[in-house]
Amino acid sequence: MVLVNPQSGRGQALQLFSGQIEPMLTEASVPYTLVITVFLRIHLKLCLNVLGQVYGYKMNEFAPRFNGLVEAVVSDYDSEKYRLVGPMRFLVGTLMRLASLRVYQGRLAYLPAPPSTPQNSSLFNQKGPPDSLLADLEQPVPEHWTVVNEEDFVLVLAMFQSHLAEDLFAAPGATADDGFIHLLYVRAGISRLALLTLFMTMEKGGHLAIGCPHLVYERVKAFRLEPLSPEGAITVDGEMVEYGPVQAQVHEGIARLISANMLLGPPPS
Repeated sequence: MVLVNPQSGRGQALQLFSGQIEPMLTEASVPYTLVITVFLRIHLKLCLNVLGQVYGYKMNEFAPRFNGLVEAVVSDYDSEKYRLVGPMRFLVGTLMRLASLRVYQGRLAYLPAPPSTPQNSSLFNQKGPPDSLLADLEQPVPEHWTVVNEEDFVLVLAMFQSHLAEDLFAAPGATADDGFIHLLYVRAGISRLALLTLFMTMEKGGHLAIGCPHLVYERVKAFRLEPLSPEGAITVDGEMVEYGPVQAQVHEGIARLISANMLLGPPPS
């Protein structure tokens, strides 16, 4: 199955597929089904990996991330207006957001990951594994979860992958099969200069080593974020979702990922 969103990014996805991807699939005699995302939330019906819940919806994303409690300092959504400058849009968006730094109120809770998490291979035989770690959004989080005392945040970010963009190495220790959600949040009180330093060092993944007292990083198995500010925006993988409570858990071993191993270098000639 090939999913193409003709409206995302520069609006060239369908053109790129027809001109570059489709000829390769045809030449290799690879059968496929093309699905053009022509209506809102089509991914809720098509994707396999259960991310979590947003106001009662099951959100399905292969590589999800939450860019901010509301409008994050840097996010796909907030930087979309600067897309004409290419990858630099994240830096431009960051500088614009720093100029009018905001603080948002919210309630954050999470289930810390154990020191080691063995992969559950039996999940390969299941379809749509249950969200066993999550309570209903209308219910309190389980008692063994950690509840963050601070309710004023500048940024809340939860992601599976290591990079937000080519030059934003947000979770240096993340791997595709680690079974963790990498949760980062910045507490209120940070200065503009300190926040700028934080994002500049994120390019090489050095932000966790600078000792910023307002930055917290946790490896978790599940989390819940409940915005308390009356207005704001929450994005999942750069796409806007309904503003309200959101929670997620990571499911291990329900898909196989095949990719080139960049550490091995080019294949032998």
